[in-house]
Amino acid sequence: MQKARKVNLLYNLKSHGYEGGEIIGAGGWGKVYACRKIESADWDLALKVVEFSASELEIDGILNDIEILRKLEHRYIIKYVDSFKPNEQTICIVMERATTDLKESILIKKGSNEKLSENECLKYFSQMVQAMAYIHSKNVIHRDIKPENILIGADGNVKICDFGVSRQFSNYSIMTFRKAGTNNYMPPEMLEEKGYDHSADVWSCAIVLLEMICGTGRLVFQGTD
Repeated sequence: MQKARKVNLLYNLKSHGYEGGEIIGAGGWGKVYACRKIESADWDLALKVVEFSASELEIDGILNDIEILRKLEHRYIIKYVDSFKPNEQTICIVMERATTDLKESILIKKGSNEKLSENECLKYFSQMVQAMAYIHSKNVIHRDIKPENILIGADGNVKICDFGVSRQFSNYSIMTFRKAGTNNYMPPEMLEEKGYDHSADVWSCAIVLLEMICGTGRLVFQGTD
């Protein structure tokens, strides 16, 4: 409780209409807290707090994440709610709260000597593909589809997140050449920087499907290039 009060005071959350709670995630860019609107009894939101002590690349990624997420609205994409700067050194992003991610779901099953069922694999993959079709219709390439960026919501459905390295085009047919994302999920043309389009996300989704089917928690394609 003391920590929650400190979070609310530190980021002046109540003046923005929110109340922060326990830490539910963390990374090199900052921390994620349970969150709710002041008038709500449900802790159904997540507050991502990014300090400007993070690297310039990480800050750019967060700003890109906000810019793209606020334009997207789909049942299988994490819902953007709000963003604000409580001070000159901090950005806060309020989003729909998920319960876990696909990576953790695979590892939990592995810990019980089980795998995701065929129906679960088909369900998650189908939802990923539907989300990708929507994203691509908005001229966006995600560029970092992997189990860690596929959250599972309270409704048991996929919630695609982390658009930090995504790219938005003014023309759907335009290709890009810069490598972005996680090597193990990149198609060969991206790794070799030969030019790629939205089909790069389709490759990544297929790799994630293989990981779900194998259920080992290990990368399907290992290596550094």
